[in-house]
Amino acid sequence: IISLTGPRQVGKTFAMKQLRKNFGGEYYNFKTMSTDKSDDVLDRIYTVVRDNEKANIYLDEITYLDDFEHCLASIAETATLTMGSAEYHIVITGSQQVYIENAMSIAFGARAGMARMDFISFTEYYDYVHGTSLAQSTISEINSRISEDDYLDYLFNNSEFNCMGDGVEVYLKSCLDETIQSHSNSFFKNNAVQVDEINMQNLKAVAYTIIVNLIDQISAKQIAEYPFLKKVRTYYNQRAINKEAVSKIRKEDFDAAVNASVLKNYKLDNRMSKEKLLDCVRFLYQCKLINITVYNPESESRLDSFFNGIYEKWNNADAFFAEYSVTFAYPHFFVGIMKDICENLDIDKTDVFFGALLGALVECTLKGQLAIRYGQPLHAAQKYDEHGATVAEVDYFNDMFAMEISIRNKSFQETHFTKFDFGNRKKILTTKDVCKDNQGIVCIPYYTCQIALENNITLD
Repeated sequence: IISLTGPRQVGKTFAMKQLRKNFGGEYYNFKTMSTDKSDDVLDRIYTVVRDNEKANIYLDEITYLDDFEHCLASIAETATLTMGSAEYHIVITGSQQVYIENAMSIAFGARAGMARMDFISFTEYYDYVHGTSLAQSTISEINSRISEDDYLDYLFNNSEFNCMGDGVEVYLKSCLDETIQSHSNSFFKNNAVQVDEINMQNLKAVAYTIIVNLIDQISAKQIAEYPFLKKVRTYYNQRAINKEAVSKIRKEDFDAAVNASVLKNYKLDNRMSKEKLLDCVRFLYQCKLINITVYNPESESRLDSFFNGIYEKWNNADAFFAEYSVTFAYPHFFVGIMKDICENLDIDKTDVFFGALLGALVECTLKGQLAIRYGQPLHAAQKYDEHGATVAEVDYFNDMFAMEISIRNKSFQETHFTKFDFGNRKKILTTKDVCKDNQGIVCIPYYTCQIALENNITLD
């Protein structure tokens, strides 16, 4: 008995149907099944398990089954005498990973397996397109074969493989609908996020807040305020002055475009309480769409309290974003939001603001990969001015190395390593295309670093 989990639309159902095609068996989808039919299917499973029949059974969308945790517990109890020498194979799937893993752990303990599917990685996409394999390559071999264009192709031209073809809002709505159904069928519902109080505007506002915090540590309450709009307009005008690639945009035209598009969709609801805002964050986390990195190990207990619904430890959402690094778990979720913003503002890939968004995406993705590969960072390496703005930051460090994440070729003087004492730790700087040591700093193109982290390749 094994559970197959992963985010919505990652391909779990398709994988189960492939298994059935290759190995035979019985496929059941509880999402489209009547209660009477569900009862018949459960009786069939109890019989197979009790009698140790030779059978392959695939149970899809298990969280749509009424009181599905109790059903799993009943299967586990029935299987007590047969699992050690089982002739049957049962695969259980559903997109509500948190609830399925909790229920499987309670019902089966260590007697059942758990497998997780993720959206296609950069390595998998590159290997598919080029008919090659990067997994066993060295850093130098990867550099000789891939470029930034390959990574941008992976991000923006692979609609065949990602779930955002219909837009972020459609995807989030499907997650909301599924979560509401799962909660109604779950004995965890008393501790669940109040999804009926979460609306799409608030979810999109939180997603945009995460992006803005990644771009320039701008606090949540500043998102819709004029200083941020001025910063965006400055990006445009600097591009026009320095590159003469676009015409200088007038303040009134820019503000009109923003007010008609981005602010309409992303402005935080001033009436939204702290509890509702954090509920949105928790919902995105439970859907495995975001990662939360703890800046300070002492914060971990507070994070536990947060997910138990205790909010008193934070005075406001800004305090939460200051204490935790919130990033997107999948780059294509971030890309979906980027496309929404860029299309609304008519931004293309030559614009400086697009570069800022791309830089945030890369920082977001690499931080998530670093936490998976090496664990949580020791704490944040940041310095602030008298106004609380970040003046120096190294994105990640542990006992072995410190990493500053960039998508351009920084000079040694532009890095922030000298602002901190990292002792004998190796210093790693991600770049646009430079791959060499520079005054004691190991330089690696950011897309090469992504491949290395995905495949546990040493960063040197």
